[in-house]
Amino acid sequence: MKALFTLIIVCTVSVLAAQNNYEFIFKYGINKKNILDTKENKFTKDMVTDSAITTELKLTVKEKKHIYKKLMEIGFFELPEKYQVKIMPDEKVAGLSPCSQYELIVLKNGNNKSVSWNNCIVPATVKDEQFDQLMELTNLINSILTKKKEYRNLPDPKGKYY
Repeated sequence: MKALFTLIIVCTVSVLAAQNNYEFIFKYGINKKNILDTKENKFTKDMVTDSAITTELKLTVKEKKHIYKKLMEIGFFELPEKYQVKIMPDEKVAGLSPCSQYELIVLKNGNNKSVSWNNCIVPATVKDEQFDQLMELTNLINSILTKKKEYRNLPDPKGKYY
């Protein structure tokens, strides 16, 4: 019983330490020009027709823990390096143009895990649960990012992608 108790404590401490001891680089948008880098505490915003703007931006420990929890929930560390939406033969699809590309690089204990995906073609009728979870992760990171004062202080781009 004592060994089991010790194992549970060690595992719990390991998960908590991992939540605090990781960084990530999240690239997204058209050609992945928006970049949130928690290691450098910087965010780069795509200004479309003008040069990108980079600003200091730091996530709190609580925000990073929330993101790490989502990474674990969706099995991020087991995903392939390039995730492609699963489309069944004869299945109807929806296309988006321009579409967004995403790449998330997680830096943990000297190891990197990178996963990239896009929303260019998605199934129109059948759900791809893993893709939906990746988009939930994307939405979580974006919701945290867009609430930051540093992000809100950035100007809007002068142009748009069509």
